Amino acid sequence: CDHRDLHLSIRRQRQMCIRDRLKEIVKKYVIDILDHSQFEIEVDWFKDKQPSTENLVKFIWTQIDQRLKPVVLHRIRLHETPSIFTDYYGPMSDEL
Repeated sequence: CDHRDLHLSIRRQRQMCIRDRLKEIVKKYVIDILDHSQFEIEVDWFKDKQPSTENLVKFIWTQIDQRLKPVVLHRIRLHETPSIFTDYYGPMSDEL
């Protein structure tokens, strides 16, 4: 086995591990919480907040980011339609 092939294999395994972990986190801490709920009433995070896509992406960020460490989350993109979406790049983007 070539050294480059081994490096690529290890890299792919890590990517698969991260992808699988991300799927677990999204299911448990986003989908299971928001699906079939009146989240603006039932989810404490949304108390005193508008149930907007802008707030949804912030909620999703907080649910994923803290559980994905040491991996750094880059962006959350929430599609309303195929051509309308909201991007969120984390708390630092709120300060811009």
